Amino acid sequence: MATLDKLAIRGIRSFDDKSVNIIQFQTPITVIVGYNGSGKTSILESILYATTGDMPPNTKGGAFIHDPKIAGSKEVKAQVRLRFYNQSQTRMNVVRNVQVSQKKTGNSTALTLKTLEGLLQVDDPEVAKNKRATLSTKCAELDEEVPNQLGVSRSILQNVVFCHQEDSNWPLSEASVLKKKFDDIFDATKWTKAIDNIKVIRKERTNDLKVSKAELEALKTDRDRSEQLKAKKAKLGDSLAEKYERYETLGTEIRRVTKENKQFYDSAVKFREIVNQAETLEEKRRLHQQNRESLRISMTELQESDDELQRRKDSFQDHLSRQRGRRDDFAKRIDKKRSEIEQIERQYSTKLSEKGALESDKKHHERAISKREEEVRAISLELGIRGFDVAGLSDAQIADFKHRLDESVRAAENALKDFRAKSGEKEQDFSNKYQELRTERSSKVSSRDTTSVNAKRIKERMKQATDELEDVNINESDISHARETLEDDEKKLRRIRKELEDANYDEQLSKKNGEIRQLDERREELTLQLNELNRYAEFRAKLDLKRRESEEKKGAADDLVKRHAAAYKTHTGQEAKVESFDRLLTTSISSKDRDVAAAEREEAEKTRSVQHLESALSIARGQLSSKRNQLSQLQTEVKAFLKDEDDANSVDDVITAAEEEVRIRSDELSSDAQAQDFFQRILKVGQSQHECQGCGRGIKDNELPAFEKYVLKKINQLSADGRKQNEQDLQEWKGVLAKARGLLPKEATAKTLQEVEIPKLEKEIEGQSAELGKKSDEAEHASSVVRDLREQQQQIAALKRAAQDISRLVGEAETLRKEAATLESDLSSSGSTQTGDQVQSAIGDMADSIRTLKREANIIAANRDSKRNELNNTERQFFRSQQAVAQKEQELGRKASLQKRVDELKGEWEELKEAERRLEDEIEGLAPRIRKTKDELEAVKEEHAREDEKLSGELSGLQSKARELQETSDRVKRYIDGRGEQRLQDCIDKIKDLQSQTSSVQAEIKEIEAQISTVDKDLNESNATERNILDNLHYRQLGRDLLHIEEDLNKLDLDAASKARRDFESKYHDQKQIENSLNGEAQHLSGEIKSLDEQIRTRDEELKTDYKDIHTRFSKKLVEVKTSELANADLERYGKALEQSVLKYHGYKMAEVNESRVEGWREGWISIRLLWARTYQGSDIDSISIESDNEKVGNRSYNYRVTMMKDNVKLDMRGRCSAGQKVLASTLIRLALADSFGCRFLALDEPTLCLDHETVSALASSLGELIKERPKMQLLIVTHDSDFLSMLSQSIHIDSYYRVSRDNAGKSLVEKMRIR
Repeated sequence: MATLDKLAIRGIRSFDDKSVNIIQFQTPITVIVGYNGSGKTSILESILYATTGDMPPNTKGGAFIHDPKIAGSKEVKAQVRLRFYNQSQTRMNVVRNVQVSQKKTGNSTALTLKTLEGLLQVDDPEVAKNKRATLSTKCAELDEEVPNQLGVSRSILQNVVFCHQEDSNWPLSEASVLKKKFDDIFDATKWTKAIDNIKVIRKERTNDLKVSKAELEALKTDRDRSEQLKAKKAKLGDSLAEKYERYETLGTEIRRVTKENKQFYDSAVKFREIVNQAETLEEKRRLHQQNRESLRISMTELQESDDELQRRKDSFQDHLSRQRGRRDDFAKRIDKKRSEIEQIERQYSTKLSEKGALESDKKHHERAISKREEEVRAISLELGIRGFDVAGLSDAQIADFKHRLDESVRAAENALKDFRAKSGEKEQDFSNKYQELRTERSSKVSSRDTTSVNAKRIKERMKQATDELEDVNINESDISHARETLEDDEKKLRRIRKELEDANYDEQLSKKNGEIRQLDERREELTLQLNELNRYAEFRAKLDLKRRESEEKKGAADDLVKRHAAAYKTHTGQEAKVESFDRLLTTSISSKDRDVAAAEREEAEKTRSVQHLESALSIARGQLSSKRNQLSQLQTEVKAFLKDEDDANSVDDVITAAEEEVRIRSDELSSDAQAQDFFQRILKVGQSQHECQGCGRGIKDNELPAFEKYVLKKINQLSADGRKQNEQDLQEWKGVLAKARGLLPKEATAKTLQEVEIPKLEKEIEGQSAELGKKSDEAEHASSVVRDLREQQQQIAALKRAAQDISRLVGEAETLRKEAATLESDLSSSGSTQTGDQVQSAIGDMADSIRTLKREANIIAANRDSKRNELNNTERQFFRSQQAVAQKEQELGRKASLQKRVDELKGEWEELKEAERRLEDEIEGLAPRIRKTKDELEAVKEEHAREDEKLSGELSGLQSKARELQETSDRVKRYIDGRGEQRLQDCIDKIKDLQSQTSSVQAEIKEIEAQISTVDKDLNESNATERNILDNLHYRQLGRDLLHIEEDLNKLDLDAASKARRDFESKYHDQKQIENSLNGEAQHLSGEIKSLDEQIRTRDEELKTDYKDIHTRFSKKLVEVKTSELANADLERYGKALEQSVLKYHGYKMAEVNESRVEGWREGWISIRLLWARTYQGSDIDSISIESDNEKVGNRSYNYRVTMMKDNVKLDMRGRCSAGQKVLASTLIRLALADSFGCRFLALDEPTLCLDHETVSALASSLGELIKERPKMQLLIVTHDSDFLSMLSQSIHIDSYYRVSRDNAGKSLVEKMRIR
């Protein structure tokens, strides 16, 4: 058992950090006495800090440590040292160190708390020799290790043993706070969480087990499926080899036929190209002839040779190039001159702007000179300065005037300064006099207010004393009546004590308990006799059991036969009997197996037929899809071409339109040159003669530009660019024509596909689909037959299992019959005079007698307890009567004291009211003098303000005039210094020079433009001659091209090409049909091969992926499931055992605390019920207890509350008790909890707070009895009540106590005092 030995404190709260205060703990009690605020509670806080490391509430920031400001230093180090004996009686030392320092942050000072390294060591030299003396220095480890050494949990140290005064009433706190406290004390939370965790783990593992079982079942199914897949894969491999051989033979035949058809098609295509080439040459010859004829009509034919014409064309181009070069040079010179004019114009504009600004500056300068002279004349007249009222003032005169003006300003400033100094002194004198009078009045007003406040306070105190006096309603007759009541209670108490002695309840209980023991002994003898009889009774019971089980087995077999009789007759055709049930079923099963095998073979044949048709139908649909795609591509290509050609109806229409466009473009090219010459002549005549040669109408001057624009537009359209566009269009139409001719075979193929091949395939697919539907119905019927037979097979299998059960039951019944015969022979030699039932009946009668005696004993005990309770209540009533007499006597004395106090307060109040009236008169006498002084001060201030304003206005006017004159003079000076006149003249000269340069450059530009006109005229006349030379050269080239085209046409064999085309159209279609038929058969085989190959690959993939390592995984999962089942069962057993242990522990502890006489309770426990009966002196509460209501299912979590028994009614104590009852109940609950958890040291801080004298006396007596019952217990009591110390010393032997006080410096001191 652990005990406390000694405590040393330094630097805690009000304890000095320079000295150490020591307390030696005594056994059984240590008392600490001191007035409020002396530092008593700080001792308990230090013990709690040493044992748990917890500082008191609301002490963040260093409030627990001695303040550095009081200590007069920047840093304070505090220490708590506690010496104690641990559970093994080894002396230990625990040291806690903490430091607080103050730091200045801005204008304030902040405290910083720092926990230093602590110490836990062995302080016993004998023990320290064998093991390490220092156990730990880390604070976190100390917080855990010290409670372990004391043998008490941390929560009990915090809430029970060293509970802080602020938290001492926690048993009557709100429900949530109380639950947290009790859960911590009973350690309920830790074990509840452990049980919940076990259940959660078991639930999770159960869910996992369900999943694992499902996975195991799935793995078993997968294992069976993998075996089936391997068998199917082997069958499919054989079928694939057979079909692949046929596919290779077809491939060879198809390649031969395809090669022959390709050769035939290539020869036909070659002759088709010859025909197309001939048609192209014919078209080309026609176009050349048309173009040559057009050129012949529009040109003037020249006789020179081709070489001479080419030389003329080349030299003509050189001449034109030279003329164009000259024109470009002239244009560049004009651009350069125009750039020069633009630059000169920019300079001219800049100079004009500059001239305007300079002229404006000159005007401002002249106005500034005039304004300056006007200001000088005006100021001189205003100030009376002579000699400056004439025109044309010189600079020297102006400077002289400014000097005189500055002297006038300085004189005005000095006059204003002197006036302000004199007026300020005068105002200060009046102000001082005014303030003195106000100060005197304020002082008297303050005195009056203070006197008034004091009078009010005295009056309030007088009223309060009067009210208290009226409330005291006591006289001598009341005291006499109370004394009579006390005498009656004393008589009643003596009467009850005598009745309790006469009843002799203990002797009656002893007699009843003796009778109960005799009956128990007799019942034990009968029990032995019954055991002897039961030895043979066991054989009888076994015999009855064997016979009954044998009959049950036979009955179960008959029930099974009856239950399956109808199904049995259906499948065997005979009535069901137990003897032949299994034999006939075996015959039926063999017959049904043969029927199922035959039906399965028929189903497989039907299924193969359906698969063959599905494969053929798939190939036909693939061919149809391919043909449709080919048709769609051809139609899309033809439609896209037709859409590009303005949505033509057919390719033939496009060819016709393209041939027409080619002819038109060729005609236009031949006529463009003639039209261009015609428009050039119209333009020339229109410009020279103002007449349109085309229509003969005259052209006005204002119409000429529009005429020229129109004719030039036509010439440009017929120029080389226009001709190039026409040639480009001609080539495009030729390309369209060639593309259209290339699409003719594709259009024919599309027509064949749409009208012949696709309808034929659609018809074949329709026939195969109909046949497939028929075959599918047959296969479905065969499958239905198989399903029915299998269902019957399963029913027979179920009957077979029932037959096995019937055979097993019949065999078991026969075995039980033989065992019963053996038991009958064993019992034939035994006999008995009395049966077990008779002995059992006698034991029952004996038990009833024992229960009757126990009820009588309980009634006697209840009567005894009732009489004792009546005695206790009478004793409490007697004590209350004594208290009432003392209280009434005290109230009578208090009444006389209150009357005297009222008279004294009345005299004080009258004196204060007289002083208040006197001060009020003096304040009223000062008011006229203050008003007069204030008026005089205001008058002087007003007079001085007017004079100051006048002088300030004069000074301001002078200063303003001086500033204006100075600004004007500065503007005049800036213009002269900047040479304004000279800059204006230079600008005018530069403008004249720029005008001259502009005229010269414009004349040069006109000369260059005349030369450009001459060159343009020469170039225009040369274009017609060059066009004629080019047309002659083109005309001769077309003639040579026609000769080459004729030669190419003569080389082509058109007759042979026509014959080859007729042969292709008559034979190619039949050959193509043969090729398509072979391809169809090959595609059908290919589809079957791909299908079989895909099925083999799919099954192989399934075996490698879905069923990989299936046997290993199945075995592993089986082991996992069995292991999980065993582990879950272990978890369930462990959880239930732990839950039962927690419930039993909780019930045991609650019984200890409340003295509930349940299982586990024993005499000698210090309970709440016992402590309350010893201590509480009132009659309104019989007893108190802690109730724990179940919060959750399973009785593992509780809601706690403190209840009181009042007139046999249980009520919640919270909210229904007084402050004293709350303090007493909390103290007694802590005492009971400490004893229940085996803690033999306990601290009580101010236990008498709010308690009356009788209860304090009873508490002292109760603590004395507790210490007598627990002589090794250590109590630490902190109190300010010296009477309580006296009462304790009467109940307990106390030699000394500790007194806590404060010295002159306000620091706490602990002194050991002797009790006198």
